Amino acid sequence: MPLLDSIVVKINRPGRNSKRVKVLAADKGYDSKDLRAALHKRGIRPQLS
Repeated sequence: MPLLDSIVVKINRPGRNSKRVKVLAADKGYDSKDLRAALHKRGIRPQLS
């Protein structure tokens, strides 16, 4: 989770960059109920494959 807190998403339009990630793509090795709950709490959709 500390890594997600440090991410800055660059956008291609004038204004501030976003600090909010909408989708997290990761390997199935990272799949757990705790991770899914933490992502859901932050409004991030997990894409674990």
